[in-house]
Amino acid sequence: MGFIESVVNECVSTISKPSNEIVLCDLFSGSGRVANHFKNRFKIVANDLEFYSYATLENLLNNDASTVYECQPILDYMNHCMNGVEGFIFQNYSESAGRTYFTNYNAKLIDAGIALVYGMYGRGELTEQQFYYCLCSVLEGADKVSNTTGLYTAYLKKFKASSLNPIHFKAFDLKEAVASNDVYMGDATDLITHVSGDILYLDPPYNQRQYSGDYHLLNTIALNDKPEIAGITGKRVGRVGSPWSSKKLVKDEFRKLVELANFEFLVMSYSSESLMPPALIADIMSANGKYSVHEMEHKRFSSIKGQKNPFGGETVTEFLHVLHKER
Repeated sequence: MGFIESVVNECVSTISKPSNEIVLCDLFSGSGRVANHFKNRFKIVANDLEFYSYATLENLLNNDASTVYECQPILDYMNHCMNGVEGFIFQNYSESAGRTYFTNYNAKLIDAGIALVYGMYGRGELTEQQFYYCLCSVLEGADKVSNTTGLYTAYLKKFKASSLNPIHFKAFDLKEAVASNDVYMGDATDLITHVSGDILYLDPPYNQRQYSGDYHLLNTIALNDKPEIAGITGKRVGRVGSPWSSKKLVKDEFRKLVELANFEFLVMSYSSESLMPPALIADIMSANGKYSVHEMEHKRFSSIKGQKNPFGGETVTEFLHVLHKER
């Protein structure tokens, strides 16, 4: 975040308006960390295609200390009084189901938490923002005790230590926002024609992994839709691939986004192990304004300890490609 903030600050130094009137759009927001980091400085527009991310963004960007206070009794009940139920998660993603994503105990409490939150919301006992707050507590709690390596493409055969802990539905420490923030759930290339602002931050998929499949179980928990699932890992049926994860399609998708973006600055996070080489990004951005690039070495992420990386080495170069766009 320090690296990203330093580059954003360079952009901000040339924008002649108060900080709280600057609009920063996080178009591939994911966990919402970047959007949340800047919400006490700028108006935020955030977007992601996945519902679990949309719920997370609604909670982080549009809730505040008052929601924390209002929902604490619900979380207290969930942590101390709620009994587990044998719902969809227990039936499909627990030890009893043969897919050891969760212990039986935790799977039952996840099911109970989902049922409670959706039930209260359906009966009008929660506002929309309280709903997202409590739902995200279930999501966060489930993720902390999942028996995975960080992605949900597979589960571990033996339960790791953290997955054996009893699930805890925690409160969130929410920063105050300086403006009313906008949250969307949609395709980035479609949305870009409907939003505008000062700084467009891009952190798109960078390899051929499909994020919808990598985090399928978080969507299933968040949506409470009991979908059709298939395969050993129980992935949702009907997932759609992203052009950003396609060698054939990503170049045209990126060029289209850059040309359509109605923002003064574009800042894109992309690594040296990505589908598009730095020279290609530089060519496309340079054709639309003044281009610069910043880089730093970063420890490579590995979902499996000791896994050999095809690129070799312990670090990866993280680039922040910057375009000062001609408008």
